[in-house]
Amino acid sequence: MDLTEENTFKHYYYPENHDELSDDGEGTLAFKVKRAIAKNKRPNNSIHGFFEKRKKKKVPKNSSTVSQATADGVAFIKANQDESAYASHLIKIEVYDIDKIKNIPPTEQWKHAEVRVKYYAHSEEDEHVQQTRDVIYNITKQLSAKSDCVNFVLDNQK
Repeated sequence: MDLTEENTFKHYYYPENHDELSDDGEGTLAFKVKRAIAKNKRPNNSIHGFFEKRKKKKVPKNSSTVSQATADGVAFIKANQDESAYASHLIKIEVYDIDKIKNIPPTEQWKHAEVRVKYYAHSEEDEHVQQTRDVIYNITKQLSAKSDCVNFVLDNQK
């Protein structure tokens, strides 16, 4: 065997049926190889393109927000900081008028909330955390007083 012959080791890298490589029809090996190579090519195919930095995606800021449904749409106010980075608690409150949302798909209901609040608190002692706990306690007390109240626990540790 002549080692200088072109493609001497071809049979190690390609299937025995070389006809598959000559046909560029969809589904053939040649088509799949060319498609894989095309996916991996960089636009300018230069060494500079190889070391180009990828553009970073803009990370949305998780800030406190309050929104309210109005006749004109949704009024919105937010802190323009990433408050979630150092927060210890997240408070979310949504209030809806049932008559307004009963014929609206659940994925669109948020647009019709009377009030939506997302608030990041930085400590357990934050007055809003304490007031929210008081509201939750009063609602829970009112619900538990109902005659058909059911009490159960879900395991969320899985």
